[in-house]
Amino acid sequence: MSYARFVVDHRTARKAHRCSDCGREIRPGETYRRGVGFDGTAWTWKDCAHCEYVLREYDLAWDGEYNADHFAEWASDGDFRTPQEARDMAGYRKRWMTTQGNLWPLPESQDLEQEQ
Repeated sequence: MSYARFVVDHRTARKAHRCSDCGREIRPGETYRRGVGFDGTAWTWKDCAHCEYVLREYDLAWDGEYNADHFAEWASDGDFRTPQEARDMAGYRKRWMTTQGNLWPLPESQDLEQEQ
């Protein structure tokens, strides 16, 4: 029996990468989360900071795991609880980019806002 082993860390991009969740290009200088694992096969994933925020804020890892399908389902179901969640759904669908090609500002965690 083999067990999956993985390591997750945060890095600053030195070159362009692709977010495994929204598909957006992670530009050099951006911070992203990187996971590396092995369960008989080696694999990696990269989450842009925006998708990492969404994953944490809206608990998209329903079964302890998540993938791009969880994000797409969340963003398209239209079942938002707050105006901020509706905004975040739209941001995901637009790959966190404005029409001018600029990156959307990273939302603040609602948990932090409630503590203040």
